[in-house]
Amino acid sequence: MEILKAACCVAAVDRSLSPDERELLQALAEHASIADTALDAIIARALADRHFLEDQLRLLHEDPIEVIAILILVASADGKFSTDEHVLIRYFAGQLDLSDQDFERARRIALEQDQTDNV
Repeated sequence: MEILKAACCVAAVDRSLSPDERELLQALAEHASIADTALDAIIARALADRHFLEDQLRLLHEDPIEVIAILILVASADGKFSTDEHVLIRYFAGQLDLSDQDFERARRIALEQDQTDNV
């Protein structure tokens, strides 16, 4: 659930949600057995409430590189990786104490995952 919330924040940081971003968030929600109504509520809050981003700083996960990879995958789902998305994900990475090398590793994982999904 926390990863999905963070992913929604990343997708909504530009104050819009593309169909590709929505599709990827839906897949994450389904994987986590989260109902559509809950996903819709998270997306709405991420789009409307800038403080929601601060709440996500409590993000904890046993594999922070994988978390960042998921966030990068969501951010680039619309074919762009905007400066705002990059800054936000870097911020999350910093909160998870990831080095630049770890961030780059997460970026490569996301790229590999994206290429696998498109095959």
